[in-house]
Amino acid sequence: EFMHFMKEYYDPMAAYTGPRHRELDDEQRSEGKAMTEEQLRPLVLQMHDQFDRICFAWDLRNAMNKNWAMLFERLDLDGSGRLDFDEFAAAVNDVLKCPFDDVSLYGLWCFIDTDESGEVTIKEFQSRLYILVLSGWPILKKKHMKRLCTRINDAAVHEFSKDGSGVSEGNWFAIFNKFDTDESGRLGFEELEGVTRMRDPGLNLREKDMSQDELKGLWRAIDEDSSGDVTVDEFMHFMK
Repeated sequence: EFMHFMKEYYDPMAAYTGPRHRELDDEQRSEGKAMTEEQLRPLVLQMHDQFDRICFAWDLRNAMNKNWAMLFERLDLDGSGRLDFDEFAAAVNDVLKCPFDDVSLYGLWCFIDTDESGEVTIKEFQSRLYILVLSGWPILKKKHMKRLCTRINDAAVHEFSKDGSGVSEGNWFAIFNKFDTDESGRLGFEELEGVTRMRDPGLNLREKDMSQDELKGLWRAIDEDSSGDVTVDEFMHFMK
């Protein structure tokens, strides 16, 4: 009852009245533009953490490869398909409730607006912020990844064979379909993580069996093109 009530009456966009013009001087712009990925990544992670609240309010599934696009679509009040810096800054401060100063916001903006056009499309927005998160995840050695793939295979055969689904050793197509919980034909990190951790149906692999850093490192390697999701062909090619 509580959740139903809050979903009906809580709107994260209520405080968003649109952008205000932000006048940055040359020194502030230079300082923001000089920010490194290591400085920017904690800001994006802080933004990303707010999506639990946002997705709950909008009754949407939290997915790293779709969250930014979902937010972009709601912030694009004029339907132009583009955002400028002032719109972006207002979204971060007023909707995501992240109290970043204008220099930090401009640093993030420069990372997103790679062609310095002054506007970004939904594709640029989603891709650049996702890449910034992904670039902070572990890089695993090949031998390590092979061990993880074997662990996933063994767990899948053990757990999924119980329901007579026909999952057999090395049948990565069948295993992909178990991970692809929304049946979209594409796999996101949250799906990989969810099925790996949950039990019945799931692999029931706990932190001691496969750490979060191992899962992140595996995903970073699978999503070679940093697109945010992987197809069944990409998944099968990698696992084999």
